[in-house]
Formats: sequence, structure tokens, C-alpha cells
Amino acid sequence: MNDLAKLLAGASFVVLAAAAAEADVGTPTQQTATLASSPTNLCTTNGAVTAQVTCTVSVTPGLSAYVTAVYFDVCSNGTGSAQNQATFTSTGIQNTPSWMFSFAATAGICQHWGDTGGSVGVLFKGNTGTNVVITSPAATTNNSYGVRVYGYIAP
Repeated sequence: MNDLAKLLAGASFVVLAAAAAEADVGTPTQQTATLASSPTNLCTTNGAVTAQVTCTVSVTPGLSAYVTAVYFDVCSNGTGSAQNQATFTSTGIQNTPSWMFSFAATAGICQHWGDTGGSVGVLFKGNTGTNVVITSPAATTNNSYGVRVYGYIAP
């Protein structure tokens, strides 16, 4: 075999190997039927002073709530009451997460914080066909609660 034939045979092998490697990749497919590039506000609740609140995300059968962010507020009126290791709880979310906080007895302040999915996107997946409910601690004299849930509903 002369040098030109060897060169052509080597080049043909490289082209065939590259084509075979490309064929192994396959066709990408979307994992869910709905693209959720823009989460929406699924639930907002702001309670009166001295009231417990619940924020309910309604889910239809066969679908789930995909929660991308949850935000909490605890505010005091002109008096304010201290809270130590109080907890917002959840139902309808896998692994039943909860969020704990402490709050000073200072008049006229608000404490705001949140939990987001970060670079992953989805923070929690709700149980299929089950409403997601976030509940504040029991009513506390002089304090009010707020909850906001963002995400999307999909299969």
C-alpha cells in the first residue's frame, strides 16, 4: 500500500469514528410535558395581627406543584412579641419540609426571608394530585405572618 492509500484509509477511519461517536448521542427529549421557564405566584397570604395563616396551592388530579421559591414574613405591630424557634410547616410536599425562625419583641419591625431552588430551579416537588399547604405558627399576640409560594403545576 502506497503512502497516499494509507493517508486516505486513515482519514476515512477518522471520519467513520467521528460519525459513530455522534450517532451514540441520540436525540434529546424534554422530560416534562410543560416547559416552566417562568414560575408564577401560586399562592400569597398576608394575615392580620394575632392570626395564623395558611397558603394553599391547588393541584388537580394527575399533576404536581413544583415549588421554585417560598418566602416568609413575620411582622410586629406597635408592641411586638418575641418568638423563639417558631416554625412554618408544610403538607403535600415530598419530605414535608419546615422553616424555623426566632423573632425579637421589637415594636414595628418585619423579618423577611426565603428559600429558593437556586441554580437547580425546583426547590420541592409536591405529591401528585395533592394540594401544597404552607402553614404559619399558631397565632401570636402582636405579630402577623405572610407566605408567598412560586412555581408551576405540571405532570
